[in-house]
Amino acid sequence: MKILNILKKEILENLRDKKSMFLMTLFPMLLITILGTVFSGNFASTINIPEINVMYFINKDVKIDKNFRDFTKEIEKTMKVNFKETKDEKDALEKISNGKTDVYIKIPNDKKIYIYENNLRAFNSQLVSTLMDTLVDKVNMTKEVISKNPRALSKIKVNTSPNFINIKTIEGKDSPRGIDYYAVTMLTMTILYGTAVGAMSIASEIKRRTYRRLICSNTSPLKILFSKIVASFLVIAFQSFLIYLFSKYILGTNWGNNKLALVSVVASLIFMAVSAGVCIANTIKNEGVMSIIIYMFVPILTFLGGGYVPLEPIGNKMLNSISNISPLKWSNDAIFKIIFGNNLSIFGTTILINIGAGVLFLLIAILFPRKDVI
Repeated sequence: MKILNILKKEILENLRDKKSMFLMTLFPMLLITILGTVFSGNFASTINIPEINVMYFINKDVKIDKNFRDFTKEIEKTMKVNFKETKDEKDALEKISNGKTDVYIKIPNDKKIYIYENNLRAFNSQLVSTLMDTLVDKVNMTKEVISKNPRALSKIKVNTSPNFINIKTIEGKDSPRGIDYYAVTMLTMTILYGTAVGAMSIASEIKRRTYRRLICSNTSPLKILFSKIVASFLVIAFQSFLIYLFSKYILGTNWGNNKLALVSVVASLIFMAVSAGVCIANTIKNEGVMSIIIYMFVPILTFLGGGYVPLEPIGNKMLNSISNISPLKWSNDAIFKIIFGNNLSIFGTTILINIGAGVLFLLIAILFPRKDVI
């Protein structure tokens, strides 16, 4: 019963706080509208395939030597892909490492093809890998026909200029517009600012000297902690839902069809943010230091997560590597994959990162509390 009373009190306090409600709902709505409109030109519905640099080594004794060379010539005609043969593997790998080359293909024999990718420009390397799969499938199909019915091979029409690529324009509904992009990133940024909600739920009780009263009423610190987490979670979830409704029904943003996966990612991020806030308030006594930590790190993590601008087009290898430390990077990527393609490839990893980080924050809050909350 005491837990329910704390929950009710905490939720009502947050909902009645006009300043907090403005910052956590109306302000993000305003940002989505402004940024989505201003940067709409940066999210064209047609994707231009960038120039791709590929280095390769192929043993001239392998059976697919001619197939591969025909393959490279045809691709160079139809796409901005530059193939360069090399015998210096060390140089090729070094260029992969420093970003001068996107892909290095090594074909030493008929049994294996090695592809070394540069994750700096993931789209480029993924495209080359897909094209190589096309070549391998074509060669394997020919081998299968020869092994089972060699005569049938003569009946198969061979295109002397094979078309490996079928380029199609991607409609806007299958790729994020500016308004779609910022609806997601401003939502996740707002959730991360929910760290302050979790922190203040503890700090305000201590400041008003009501925390000790709760302890004296036979309410354990763990129950208080649990109540604060649940209440803060529900408040941020409600605020996030308002942002979702506004963006979807007023601005017409695309949130995809897999709502369960979407809600799961958002819920796990809220849990992590609230847990981080409670951890900060439960371990750091100085309220000024708490504010500095929250309001300094949230913008940094938002930037690294691509909250303000997408980072991949910048093409900075170090920046892209560092961005992986931001939970928003994983959450934003997972949400975009879910919305545009129902791709769950990093869904599980994102949930584990968010929940794992949340549990870690809670353990720190419980094991290393400040003296006045024991």
